[in-house]
Amino acid sequence: MRKGNYGEMTTDEIYRQLGYERISLDMTTEIDGATHHGIDGVYHNPNGHPPYIIAEAKYGSARLSYLKNPEIKQMSREWIGDRLKDAVGGRNFEEIVTAMDSGDVGYQLVKVRKNGDIMINNLDKKANIIRP
Repeated sequence: MRKGNYGEMTTDEIYRQLGYERISLDMTTEIDGATHHGIDGVYHNPNGHPPYIIAEAKYGSARLSYLKNPEIKQMSREWIGDRLKDAVGGRNFEEIVTAMDSGDVGYQLVKVRKNGDIMINNLDKKANIIRP
């Protein structure tokens, strides 16, 4: 639990330093706080490229998981679509869906390693890492 919370809090700080505001509702603020399920963070920067980022934080060797149906991977567009409204509430939902349709949303996996290194990977629509 603590490792997951640390990863989420670190991810929030990374995007804050990059000029993004967290717009998702369920924010982890304490290392020993309750964990939540769903999208870890949705961020917005009107001047950012892209203006919206949907991110999943993982600590150590943790990986993206699959639902019981192995076709639905965590952070895939289908997985996000089922959770986005709960993550951001009605106020931002329609705006983000429109941004998704126009390609103005980045999908990222933030890996916080045990040694403190941080890797940010872009994900495709099936939640696979996009290799440069």
